[in-house]
Amino acid sequence: MRSFRPDVNMLASLCETLAEAVDVGIPAGEVFAALGEGEKNPALKALFARMEGAAEEGRSLTDCLSAGGAIPAYMTRMLSVGEATGHGAKTLRRLAAFWHMRARVARAVRSAVIYPVCLAAVLLAVLYVVAGQVLPVFHGVYSQLGATMPGFAEKIFLAGEALRELGWILPAGLAGIAVVVLLTLLLVRKNSGRRPGKVARLQAAADLCAALSMASSAGMDAARGLAFAADLAEGELARRIRHAADRAEAGDSLQEILAETGLFRGMDLRYLSVCVAAGDMEAVMDTLSERYTALVEETLNRRISVIEPVAVLLLSAGVGLLLLGVMLPLLGILSVL
Repeated sequence: MRSFRPDVNMLASLCETLAEAVDVGIPAGEVFAALGEGEKNPALKALFARMEGAAEEGRSLTDCLSAGGAIPAYMTRMLSVGEATGHGAKTLRRLAAFWHMRARVARAVRSAVIYPVCLAAVLLAVLYVVAGQVLPVFHGVYSQLGATMPGFAEKIFLAGEALRELGWILPAGLAGIAVVVLLTLLLVRKNSGRRPGKVARLQAAADLCAALSMASSAGMDAARGLAFAADLAEGELARRIRHAADRAEAGDSLQEILAETGLFRGMDLRYLSVCVAAGDMEAVMDTLSERYTALVEETLNRRISVIEPVAVLLLSAGVGLLLLGVMLPLLGILSVL
């Protein structure tokens, strides 16, 4: 049975709740007990029960979260450093902001995937109706007049007849094929790291900045922050960031290290240089993280905005040409009669 994994929205809510509890001095065991008390999801209820049990044993908050077995290692490692340096509540708030940022990106990605799929489904449905319901009417008219439809329309009519005979089998088959293709593309995208796309680079830059900001707020150096950021990336991007962490460990300049990753624009690197020199590392990383998250959303929305008019144009042109190809010869026949 697959183990329960909380989503980013739940992780953000959990971090915010724990941060408030740490600030006012509420024991972690009471927090986990309250969270699990009214929970209807059995897996989530069991998760909070395990955390509560660890808290009753007197273990640290980090150990309680790890005992649940479902919290990402990135979160627990970051919190362990925050607790060790006396910045537990602050680190939890930074983690909450990070998960909220991830939730925004996840919504944008879902929109970028679901919207074109829905649009394609509508396009196919319209063509199905035209081929299976509208063209048979014209075919009957042509038959009554002792004529045949133009070759192009006749072929589409025959295809529509075949589709009608298949009934629900064909739509179900096409839906299954679409799901398989989508999952394959996602799997290939996940495991391919040689040439990361623009969205992946922007997301990696946003995650890197968020990790460096949290590292700074928890009292860590840049090398450890970069190491945490590498855990969030995949493939080639993870390799670049790990190399950057190694260079930071060796004492190289942070600006040069980040420039070498190829994730940041020249303007942002200059902004980073000025702010780091002024000793404002946490604030500048927050700003850049928000900026690159907004760029991820903007890029995805721009791609959607391109797909919509193209799909509508193709649908309109296809249906229009098909109907004109059927109606014009019919009008010619009727004018002769």
